[in-house]
Amino acid sequence: MKKKKNAFVVLAIDGISTIYSGVGTIVYSFFEAYDEIKSSFGEHDFDLFAFTPYFNMNDSRYSSRVLNDVSEICRRNEGDVIYLPTMCHGEAHTNSWRGNDHVPIKTQWESASISAASSLNLLSRLGGYNKIFVLCHDTLFANVSKFILHANIHLCWVPHSLSSIFDDHIQSDKLQYEKESINTLLKNGHKIAYLSELTKSALSDVFFCKEEQLVSLYSGIFLRSGKFRIPADKMSVLKKYNIPQDRPLVFSWARCAYAKGIDTILKAFISYKKNSPLNNNAHLVLLCPDSTAINSYTDEINGLKGQLSPEHCTLITQFDEQLPLVVLKYDRTKCVILASRFETFGLSSLEALAFRHPNVFIMYSRIPTFEEVLNGKNKTKPFSPENYLELADDLNTTLMDNGNCIAKERQTSESNLPDERFDLVKNYSYGLSNFINQFNQSH
Repeated sequence: MKKKKNAFVVLAIDGISTIYSGVGTIVYSFFEAYDEIKSSFGEHDFDLFAFTPYFNMNDSRYSSRVLNDVSEICRRNEGDVIYLPTMCHGEAHTNSWRGNDHVPIKTQWESASISAASSLNLLSRLGGYNKIFVLCHDTLFANVSKFILHANIHLCWVPHSLSSIFDDHIQSDKLQYEKESINTLLKNGHKIAYLSELTKSALSDVFFCKEEQLVSLYSGIFLRSGKFRIPADKMSVLKKYNIPQDRPLVFSWARCAYAKGIDTILKAFISYKKNSPLNNNAHLVLLCPDSTAINSYTDEINGLKGQLSPEHCTLITQFDEQLPLVVLKYDRTKCVILASRFETFGLSSLEALAFRHPNVFIMYSRIPTFEEVLNGKNKTKPFSPENYLELADDLNTTLMDNGNCIAKERQTSESNLPDERFDLVKNYSYGLSNFINQFNQSH
């Protein structure tokens, strides 16, 4: 008799037909690296599926390249991409996560979990699989376990933005939602992944998860990802936004959110411009997508931007997949700023470290996840989160001499690449093989 196969399913809102966030980068990189990762699964044979909420493909976030890549990888592994209906009907990609005027955010999260569980139940009932292993990425799919009907479906929830680490306008409601979802997950015998030591501590201290209930899926970077291919005409990317090519550039990229510290960067740059009259020809480039931003924070950012003339600052509010790599590698870029107040895992710090031009200096807020990656690396300097005056002073010093006087104290590592502990293939191979083996041994 032919041995039954297993299935591996990834649930995610980003990284399957879009790529605009750190979550999307991790998810997309997983699919790119899947053939390498699955070799760690031993003799187990898996079909590969990707489930993502349906949305209007005329949306600016839609990427045919990403969808084609993920679809091809799934089909090569006897699976496919499956679109999930939700309460928002997919009128826009942002509504797939946050709902709309008629569908509150938690109702949308619940509808996505119900839809995902329904498709998983069908896959179990009709697919003839021995076991189905599922990675449920982030809050949207936190409550899938509540609606699972079949014992051969094994879930691992992967939280990327735990409310106990972040602090924004929805966190009080989100904390309760997470607690309820985690209780249901663990009661039903499923697992929860941690992306960093900070995440693991939060799951243990705030949600009282035990070691045996957790899966190590330490975040990392896939250096061979197609996301990191430099476009042939890289200067056209700069020209698209009228970014000056005759001035030193200061660069940062992050969602327009309080957690990302965009206001701190703007305040520091305004102070630098006012107080460094002999050294103020630098130009600030902020890639700051605002589609999920709250209005009050967007208003604050626009107000700060209004204090800088267009010749001093370029603010880009639509995500551009190519821009970060192009600017990081550009020889006129002198400084990258990572100003997050909170991060579950600082993927941007890995990207900055791996792909920066040798002239680029990295300034980062002194938070645990950035320190873990950047502490001791050449041409880096931490600053206190929210202390924009300290950051302004560092900008002045760095732009005056390209950071040489600061860097002398910090040249403890010559490598420009992240440590091996941030290798995504290695980390996912280890974590997922343990996840699979736990259920193979106990069932």
